[in-house]
Amino acid sequence: MKIYDSSFLALLVTLFLSMFNQIKKNNDSVEKQPCDTLVYRVESFVTDLTNPRELFLSKDFLEIYNYAPQYEECIKDVLESKQYSFVQKQICVYSLQKVSNAQYMEFVNYCLKLYKEGLIDDKLFSLVLTPAPFDTKNRIIDNYSDKNIQAVLKSIIDLPVSSTPMKRKAESILSGKAFHDLEKMRKKGF
Repeated sequence: MKIYDSSFLALLVTLFLSMFNQIKKNNDSVEKQPCDTLVYRVESFVTDLTNPRELFLSKDFLEIYNYAPQYEECIKDVLESKQYSFVQKQICVYSLQKVSNAQYMEFVNYCLKLYKEGLIDDKLFSLVLTPAPFDTKNRIIDNYSDKNIQAVLKSIIDLPVSSTPMKRKAESILSGKAFHDLEKMRKKGF
């Protein structure tokens, strides 16, 4: 067995660390694409969101989904703006399904503010509350007894701008009915 002297091993370790640091530096310096650019590309890739799970076939969607907190401001800009389509806004909502419950509740509260101001409609806000069929777990319905979620739901019910269907949806979630209905669906394999 051949034994290398310590200076040779030190040289190998130094070379390895130098290469590793260069690779890391190159990866860190790669500029992230603006999220609106990614959203446009996702929309052209998927075209139809009748099956939102197809989004996972798009590397651009996965970029936003896996690094959603880094794209938060851009996602908010897309939701607020009238220049983006409903599908593009859906993509943004779906991209946030991996964030923590606390981060998602911040997003829900932000969307409630937009809803109050008339910047998002019932259809989009409903998707924020219940992003099915994207995910069979639904953090709002599953955690309906959480005091923060209850506060949002009560706000929706009390809002003069809330439509009757939106109030019914909030009441259904708040009462636990939506949770029990979802549990029945899960037991049936949905």
